[in-house]
Amino acid sequence: MSERKTGIETEVQTKPFWKRNWIWWMTGGVVLAFIAWNVYKKQIIRNELGRLVEKKSQGLYQVAYDSLLLDEVSGRLHAKNIRVFYDSLVFESLEKKPPMLLDIHISSLEVEGVKTPKALIHQSIDGRVVKLLQPKIKIIYTGTHTRVSPDKEIYEQILGDLKSIQLDSFLIVDARLSTSMLNDSTRRQFLIQHVDIGLKDIVVKGDEVPDSSRILFSKSVWVQCGAFDWSMPGTPYQMRADSLYLHSDPGWIYIQGFHLKPQWNEDEFAKRHTYQTDRFDFSFHDIFFNGVNMHALMNEEILVDHIEVQKADLKIYRDLNTPRDSLIRTGKYPHQQLVKVGIPLNVHRLTLKNTYVEYKEKNQRTQMKGKVHFHHTLANIHYLSNIRDSTAVHPYMDADISTRFLNKSPFNVRWRFHLFDTAGTFNIQAQLGSMPATELNSITKPMGPASVAAGQINGLNIEFKGNNHQLTGTVQFLYNKLKIEVLKKDESKGGLKKRGLATFLANIIVKNQNPTGKQDPVVVEIHEKRDINRSIFALIWKGIFNGVKQTAGM
Repeated sequence: MSERKTGIETEVQTKPFWKRNWIWWMTGGVVLAFIAWNVYKKQIIRNELGRLVEKKSQGLYQVAYDSLLLDEVSGRLHAKNIRVFYDSLVFESLEKKPPMLLDIHISSLEVEGVKTPKALIHQSIDGRVVKLLQPKIKIIYTGTHTRVSPDKEIYEQILGDLKSIQLDSFLIVDARLSTSMLNDSTRRQFLIQHVDIGLKDIVVKGDEVPDSSRILFSKSVWVQCGAFDWSMPGTPYQMRADSLYLHSDPGWIYIQGFHLKPQWNEDEFAKRHTYQTDRFDFSFHDIFFNGVNMHALMNEEILVDHIEVQKADLKIYRDLNTPRDSLIRTGKYPHQQLVKVGIPLNVHRLTLKNTYVEYKEKNQRTQMKGKVHFHHTLANIHYLSNIRDSTAVHPYMDADISTRFLNKSPFNVRWRFHLFDTAGTFNIQAQLGSMPATELNSITKPMGPASVAAGQINGLNIEFKGNNHQLTGTVQFLYNKLKIEVLKKDESKGGLKKRGLATFLANIIVKNQNPTGKQDPVVVEIHEKRDINRSIFALIWKGIFNGVKQTAGM
């Protein structure tokens, strides 16, 4: 018995050390592999990420970052100072150039809840949250293409060798976005800061047709940002938008304010132009877009049920001291310009509330500025569209406007524009209420020069039909006890002074009332040939002015 035991002990002792301790060797190997992975995983990931980006972009883009923390167990990743930038030499060598280039810097990237085994085994990313903090994104348009909506190529670039990406949410916090043209930095410049973007329930699958009900691969998108502005190259204007909020479900956008501002004051603006040019100064406040088709918007189409502006200020100025240009303005009516807009547009209704409208001219003879202004304007414009299919159902764009002329008298206007009509046909009906005739002096003194000494306006009714070549219709001007004064510039004292004889003769010639006695009111027939060098508003004003003159016997 003792001899057998001794034999076994001898056999065990004669086995090599590595065979007797194989389990310890295996354990040690695993530990060393784990240590090596944790030591070198950042470098491995860095190299693999750089290789993947370079491969998928044909060498166009490179990626770099300062630090990376990875916890495979919890599925968390944190990276700092990520930079994605393009190689200009590679771009120039590409036969098919992309429509845009990206230059991206991300202060911090945070990923939570990624199921790491699934990503490794099934080549898919399934996680909770991806968050980009303070990214700075520069979009440089190359001029090779204008459409930038996602297509199959974008899907492939996002997926790479992955089969799918599914995330609960994707957040961008405090972003800065700017755009420019590659070869012309003055074109299409745009800057927007302090942008927050959220995407919910993101699904990207390479082996399936993209879900058309989703926006940017997500079930819903929201955006909010602070004020941003952009230049209008080749024009003396700057545009600015105040804070903006967007939510794809239920298709809603709110803009706190939008402004079109000239770079110079009225006098400087006129000095900088060789010919008479309207100076626009527009502001819109509290703008609501309801029923926005977000899918169409992503495809560069504007389809909206209702746009509502709570307050607006629209100011136009013109200096008559400079000569007129010789441009032909046929085909430049508002509805004709709408049809020519490059982006498909269909707005069922546009409402402007509490709007102030001002048109001001500087007269060449008096060197004074006359101003026509309208207060508390409410405008409802129906069927703004440049899409032929929609105009087959609604062939007209209608504008119903109620306002107060000089803030003294109610003034109601109805426009009808015939969309896609080659003749540029339009109709207009308008009614002005009663007011003291002396209220017109703010217009007639600088522009006449003349003043109204007494009188009462009882109404003005116009009905016109116009096109590219003419204006026809009627004007009915009702008034009584009208007295006028003819003025001239006082060279010694400045200002204006009365011309006695001219005033006496004018009051003899002018009929001081309409209707006269028991006669029916005079209604003047209008037949005006259009000056193709002038706008639709000049044509309408010419019809009204001549109707009033003929009624008064001038």
